[in-house]
Amino acid sequence: MTNIRKKPLVCFILLLLLLAASGCKDKNDTALFVDDQANLLSSEQRDRIVRINKKLLEDIDIHFLVVTLDTPALDLDAKAVDLFEDRELGKKTGGARGMLFLVDPEGKAVRLETGFDLEGIFTDAFTGYVEREQMLPFFAAGRIAPGIEATVELLVARAQGH
Repeated sequence: MTNIRKKPLVCFILLLLLLAASGCKDKNDTALFVDDQANLLSSEQRDRIVRINKKLLEDIDIHFLVVTLDTPALDLDAKAVDLFEDRELGKKTGGARGMLFLVDPEGKAVRLETGFDLEGIFTDAFTGYVEREQMLPFFAAGRIAPGIEATVELLVARAQGH
Protein backbone atom coordinates (compact mmCIF):
# COMPACT_ATOMS: atom_id res chain seq x y z
CA MET A 1 0.00 0.00 0.00
CA THR A 2 2.85 2.40 0.79
CA ASN A 3 4.44 1.89 -2.63
CA ILE A 4 1.17 2.71 -4.36
CA ARG A 5 0.97 6.08 -2.55
CA LYS A 6 4.59 6.93 -3.36
CA LYS A 7 4.24 6.35 -7.12
CA PRO A 8 1.99 9.35 -7.81
CA LEU A 9 4.29 11.56 -5.74
CA VAL A 10 7.39 10.32 -7.59
CA CYS A 11 5.65 10.79 -10.94
CA PHE A 12 4.58 14.30 -9.97
CA ILE A 13 8.13 15.21 -8.94
CA LEU A 14 9.53 13.81 -12.20
CA LEU A 15 6.97 15.77 -14.17
CA LEU A 16 7.95 18.99 -12.37
CA LEU A 17 11.62 18.33 -13.07
CA LEU A 18 10.91 17.74 -16.76
CA LEU A 19 8.89 20.94 -17.00
CA ALA A 20 11.61 22.91 -15.24
CA ALA A 21 14.27 21.48 -17.54
CA SER A 22 12.28 22.36 -20.65
CA GLY A 23 11.80 25.93 -19.36
CA CYS A 24 15.53 26.25 -18.76
CA LYS A 25 16.23 25.07 -22.28
CA ASP A 26 14.04 27.82 -23.73
CA LYS A 27 15.74 30.46 -21.57
CA ASN A 28 19.16 29.13 -22.56
CA ASP A 29 18.15 29.17 -26.23
CA THR A 30 17.04 32.78 -25.89
CA ALA A 31 20.29 33.76 -24.13
CA LEU A 32 22.29 32.16 -26.95
CA PHE A 33 20.60 34.25 -29.62
CA VAL A 34 19.04 37.40 -28.07
CA ASP A 35 20.03 39.58 -25.12
CA ASP A 36 17.49 42.39 -25.07
CA GLN A 37 18.89 44.43 -22.17
CA ALA A 38 16.98 47.53 -23.32
CA ASN A 39 13.73 45.55 -23.40
CA LEU A 40 12.87 46.80 -26.89
CA LEU A 41 11.54 43.56 -28.34
CA SER A 42 8.14 42.05 -27.68
CA SER A 43 8.11 38.39 -26.69
CA GLU A 44 6.89 37.55 -30.21
CA GLN A 45 9.74 39.49 -31.83
CA ARG A 46 12.29 37.93 -29.49
CA ASP A 47 10.93 34.42 -30.13
CA ARG A 48 11.01 34.99 -33.88
CA ILE A 49 14.63 36.17 -33.80
CA VAL A 50 15.57 33.19 -31.61
CA ARG A 51 13.94 30.78 -34.10
CA ILE A 52 15.68 32.43 -37.06
CA ASN A 53 19.09 32.47 -35.36
CA LYS A 54 18.72 28.91 -34.08
CA LYS A 55 17.91 27.74 -37.61
CA LEU A 56 20.92 29.67 -38.93
CA LEU A 57 23.17 27.81 -36.49
CA GLU A 58 21.64 24.44 -37.38
CA ASP A 59 21.55 24.94 -41.16
CA ILE A 60 24.69 26.89 -42.03
CA ASP A 61 26.75 26.83 -38.84
CA ILE A 62 26.60 30.53 -37.95
CA HIS A 63 26.04 31.56 -34.33
CA PHE A 64 24.28 34.93 -34.46
CA LEU A 65 23.56 36.95 -31.30
CA VAL A 66 21.52 40.17 -31.10
CA VAL A 67 22.23 42.43 -28.12
CA THR A 68 20.47 45.68 -27.21
CA LEU A 69 22.13 47.87 -24.62
CA ASP A 70 20.22 49.41 -21.73
CA THR A 71 22.93 52.06 -21.21
CA PRO A 72 24.92 53.78 -23.94
CA ALA A 73 28.37 52.44 -24.71
CA LEU A 74 31.25 54.89 -24.41
CA ASP A 75 33.06 52.96 -27.16
CA LEU A 76 30.67 50.82 -29.21
CA ASP A 77 33.48 49.13 -31.14
CA ALA A 78 35.24 48.04 -27.95
CA LYS A 79 31.94 46.94 -26.41
CA ALA A 80 31.20 44.79 -29.46
CA VAL A 81 34.63 43.13 -29.33
CA ASP A 82 34.28 42.48 -25.59
CA LEU A 83 30.79 40.98 -25.97
CA PHE A 84 31.89 38.87 -28.93
CA GLU A 85 34.73 37.40 -26.88
CA ASP A 86 32.78 37.11 -23.61
CA ARG A 87 29.91 35.25 -25.29
CA GLU A 88 32.40 33.07 -27.20
CA LEU A 89 30.56 33.61 -30.46
CA GLY A 90 31.63 31.08 -33.02
CA LYS A 91 32.63 28.49 -30.42
CA LYS A 92 29.49 26.47 -31.18
CA THR A 93 30.40 26.38 -34.88
CA GLY A 94 32.93 24.46 -36.92
CA GLY A 95 35.14 27.55 -37.17
CA ALA A 96 35.20 31.27 -36.49
CA ARG A 97 31.57 31.68 -37.58
CA GLY A 98 30.14 33.90 -34.89
CA MET A 99 28.26 37.13 -35.49
CA LEU A 100 27.11 39.88 -33.12
CA PHE A 101 24.57 42.58 -33.91
CA LEU A 102 24.92 45.19 -31.16
CA VAL A 103 22.29 47.93 -30.85
CA ASP A 104 22.81 51.07 -28.76
CA PRO A 105 19.33 52.65 -28.85
CA GLU A 106 20.27 55.74 -26.83
CA GLY A 107 23.32 56.45 -28.96
CA LYS A 108 21.32 55.56 -32.11
CA ALA A 109 24.16 53.37 -33.31
CA VAL A 110 24.79 49.75 -34.16
CA ARG A 111 27.86 47.58 -34.52
CA LEU A 112 28.24 44.34 -36.45
CA GLU A 113 31.08 42.08 -35.32
CA THR A 114 31.83 38.90 -37.28
CA GLY A 115 34.19 36.00 -36.91
CA PHE A 116 37.10 35.59 -39.28
CA ASP A 117 35.43 32.85 -41.32
CA LEU A 118 32.49 35.14 -42.14
CA GLU A 119 34.50 38.07 -43.51
CA GLY A 120 33.94 36.89 -47.09
CA ILE A 121 30.18 37.04 -46.61
CA PHE A 122 30.03 40.16 -44.46
CA THR A 123 32.59 42.34 -46.20
CA ASP A 124 33.78 45.64 -44.76
CA ALA A 125 31.62 47.51 -47.29
CA PHE A 126 28.49 45.58 -46.37
CA THR A 127 29.18 45.82 -42.63
CA GLY A 128 29.76 49.56 -43.00
CA TYR A 129 26.43 49.91 -44.80
CA VAL A 130 24.61 48.07 -42.01
CA GLU A 131 26.32 50.16 -39.34
CA ARG A 132 25.84 53.54 -41.06
CA GLU A 133 22.62 53.23 -43.04
CA GLN A 134 20.39 50.23 -42.29
CA MET A 135 19.02 51.28 -38.91
CA LEU A 136 18.97 55.08 -39.45
CA PRO A 137 15.37 55.29 -40.73
CA PHE A 138 14.17 53.08 -37.87
CA PHE A 139 16.00 55.17 -35.26
CA ALA A 140 14.58 58.36 -36.81
CA ALA A 141 11.03 56.96 -36.74
CA GLY A 142 11.41 55.60 -33.20
CA ARG A 143 10.78 52.08 -34.53
CA ILE A 144 13.89 50.37 -33.22
CA ALA A 145 12.39 46.89 -32.67
CA PRO A 146 11.10 46.59 -36.26
CA GLY A 147 14.50 47.86 -37.41
CA ILE A 148 16.22 45.09 -35.46
CA GLU A 149 13.94 42.51 -37.06
CA ALA A 150 14.56 43.95 -40.54
CA THR A 151 18.31 43.97 -39.99
CA VAL A 152 18.29 40.38 -38.71
CA GLU A 153 16.38 39.37 -41.84
CA LEU A 154 18.88 41.24 -44.04
CA LEU A 155 21.87 39.59 -42.35
CA VAL A 156 20.35 36.11 -42.44
CA ALA A 157 19.37 36.47 -46.11
CA ARG A 158 22.93 37.49 -46.96
CA ALA A 159 24.34 34.52 -45.04
CA GLN A 160 21.92 32.10 -46.71
CA GLY A 161 22.74 33.57 -50.13
CA HIS A 162 26.39 32.59 -49.72
